[in-house]
Amino acid sequence: MLSDDLKLNFSKTGLSHIIAISGMHIGIIIFLLGYMFYTMGFSRKLIFYQICISLLFYNILIGFPASALRASLMGLIILYLFKIGRINNIKQSVIIAGFFMVLANPLSIRYDTGFIYSFLALLGIVYFYPRLDSFLKTPEKRILKYIRDVFLVSISAQIFIFPLIVNNFGIVSFSFPLMNVLVLWSLPIILVGAILSYFLTFIFPIFSQFIFAPLSFLIFSLLHAVNFFAGIDILSMEIEVVNQSLIILYYLTILILVFYNSFLKKDSFSK
Repeated sequence: MLSDDLKLNFSKTGLSHIIAISGMHIGIIIFLLGYMFYTMGFSRKLIFYQICISLLFYNILIGFPASALRASLMGLIILYLFKIGRINNIKQSVIIAGFFMVLANPLSIRYDTGFIYSFLALLGIVYFYPRLDSFLKTPEKRILKYIRDVFLVSISAQIFIFPLIVNNFGIVSFSFPLMNVLVLWSLPIILVGAILSYFLTFIFPIFSQFIFAPLSFLIFSLLHAVNFFAGIDILSMEIEVVNQSLIILYYLTILILVFYNSFLKKDSFSK
């Protein structure tokens, strides 16, 4: 139901990922549920099954979109690998989860752009965030640590998906690290608050309004920020023609760097 202009503004600011029900949303839900069940003293096995049930209800709630099902399945595969204790390395878990996803639907590697974006962004974070993290000292203040971490995660993910974004959308965003720092903190609040408000509407309709009011403020503030920064021409650039050879060279360079640092220099990346 979003207008084309608003979708374009999200692309210009590098925030299209927050309006797509995909890996980020499912990841937030899995993290919050896992943390909640862990603090309640549940075992690893019971936490896994509780999250499975919760994700099933969440997909029912939003109508089983393909992107959410894909992200849920990938998240559950990774969780299952950790649950059974077969794999304790996040790199291996992501790659194995991606392998099973492609095995289930081989065409996804060619036609499912959502899967490709999510998988590459996750690989970028897994392989490049530890390296970037080692270069920048962690600040003591929590707000500065948050800004630093979000900035590094955004850069890490962008390293892997940048050519595809330019090729598919023809837009280069220079404001994406700043915009992620400004708005990402509100996404878990909006997501969880919206789900709680939905159920409270059926149980205590009056109380749901107390949650809807601040959520509306957050959403409108987010939209105003997106429209404002998208209106600054120097913060984005449109590219009409993309050289495919440069894209291939870019990813070959990334593969060489990943291979070199992962296999030839064991101490380069964090395990």
